[in-house]
Amino acid sequence: MTKVVVISDTHLTPAAPDIETWEKFAKWCTVFQPEVIIHLGDVADFQSCVWLKKDRGDYTLDEEVCNVSDHLTAFEEVLEKYNKGRRAGHRKMYKPHKILCIGNHDKRTEESEKAVRDIFKGWDIYDYQDPCIIEGIMFCHNTFKDSMSAKELLENYHCS
Repeated sequence: MTKVVVISDTHLTPAAPDIETWEKFAKWCTVFQPEVIIHLGDVADFQSCVWLKKDRGDYTLDEEVCNVSDHLTAFEEVLEKYNKGRRAGHRKMYKPHKILCIGNHDKRTEESEKAVRDIFKGWDIYDYQDPCIIEGIMFCHNTFKDSMSAKELLENYHCS
């Protein structure tokens, strides 16, 4: 059985940076070594991209993108540092399969979705509502049809 860890809806925003949590998560991954790391989307709020101007946040898309990039860079740097030590000791490196399922906030605009895809380069990226299936379990930001029941999922996709 594959060890999978799932995170979701981190809704990163420059108003509340939390790089330390991403570093702790990366350290946790080096200890428990899940084979697959899945982020189920809504990486950031991307308030700068909401439809109504009155609802837009205080930050530009560039500032929001930079914030997401900083968080993922901190995560990846912890993994790289861990592997550097492993390499120096001629030990097996930790290289999890990393997956991102695009969420509705990530795709508020073409620009925000492109930015997320660029930041998560090297990860397997699934389109919004496109399921990733691992050992009979479907991972997706949300199902294709909000009204699809568990029975319909099983009948149509042969997974839970």
